[in-house]
Amino acid sequence: MSSDSHPIGGAFTFRVGAARTDAGDDQALIDEVLGGSRDGDTTLGAVFGVVRFAGFAGITVLVGSVAFLAWLWPAGAGDRRAQRLVTGAWATTVVATVLSIPLQGAYAAAGRLGDALGLDVLADELGARTGRAWVVRLLLLAAAAVVLPRLARAAPAIGARASVVGGLALLATVSLTGHAVSGDLAPLAFVTDLVHLSAVSVWLGGLAVLVVALLWRGAVHLYLNEPGGGPFLGFEEVAPTSPCPSATSAPSPWCWSTTGRGTSRPRARRSPSWATGTSR
Repeated sequence: MSSDSHPIGGAFTFRVGAARTDAGDDQALIDEVLGGSRDGDTTLGAVFGVVRFAGFAGITVLVGSVAFLAWLWPAGAGDRRAQRLVTGAWATTVVATVLSIPLQGAYAAAGRLGDALGLDVLADELGARTGRAWVVRLLLLAAAAVVLPRLARAAPAIGARASVVGGLALLATVSLTGHAVSGDLAPLAFVTDLVHLSAVSVWLGGLAVLVVALLWRGAVHLYLNEPGGGPFLGFEEVAPTSPCPSATSAPSPWCWSTTGRGTSRPRARRSPSWATGTSR
């Protein structure tokens, strides 16, 4: 088995300079290196790949969407679509993590799909690094489901910071079960992998919130402006019969900014060409 828990099913030998060729010696060396390892089951590998992808997708959307709601759109915590998105990502991560533990045990042992049901395989995996990382992930997910909603209601500022800490801890369990912890530069690889995963999560999770909770509401007006000299990105819901808010219209139902400043008073906004579909 490799250092990142992949079964090894083959090897090759080579010589430097002139050497006596003996196929028997080569095979003996290969058998010694492999230590009895063999190719894993194709069906098990395919199922495990789907489960791990689901877990990765769930955890990235979960971390990113919670960060988006905590820092950019706190009012969205009460939105039903946003709630369903977060709950679905959380449930997907939990189910995929639970399934990954026995599947990884069978996969690392180069067994078959049915071997994942064995208690000995489960026990062996829980004692391995990947198994322990997944158990920690499940504990973090349970704690997040109980603590974060209460913090968001009682102390939003503390809840927002806790979402960052919890998100990084969850993403660290991904790095601990991958290639980042193998090799000579494991600490550096772990840090860079965690930074990369954080960026991916914020990007994908934010896009998921935009698509699921906001863009499906109806006509949406996107504006990019600089009030007070700072960058400002916001969305304003517009009735289909009124393409632009007038000076006497009701306050905008929701908006947010990258600087933390919102506005509830309608005013003229110049949409960028990429948002309106025009070109110069």
